Amino acid sequence: VRVMLVARDTLGCVDTAYRVIEMDREAVWVPNVVTPELPANNRFVVKVNDVDQFQCYVYNRNGHFLYQFRSMDDAWDCTYRGAKCPQGVYVYVINYTPKFHPKSWYTVKGTFTVVR
Repeated sequence: VRVMLVARDTLGCVDTAYRVIEMDREAVWVPNVVTPELPANNRFVVKVNDVDQFQCYVYNRNGHFLYQFRSMDDAWDCTYRGAKCPQGVYVYVINYTPKFHPKSWYTVKGTFTVVR
């Protein structure tokens, strides 16, 4: 981002300074509630911005692995081996590389709730 500062003194003299500030553009958005029985918000979907590589892992509260996806277009339907997962809290772990730092892996961890 290019930032410009314009300063004006009491006599009307103007001075300008420019600076480029590098910002991380990548962003990861994760829902905190999923409602698989309703038509909207019925899958665990992760949205990312300016991310090159992506991996998402879903676990139950006991740490049992349930689902993995590596495509930003994929999502978890709140099932495991064809059976509906019960209502409750689940854990996600997301690993990603930003487009601006493709050799660096970052991790985001958190929880979400499945409401049936």
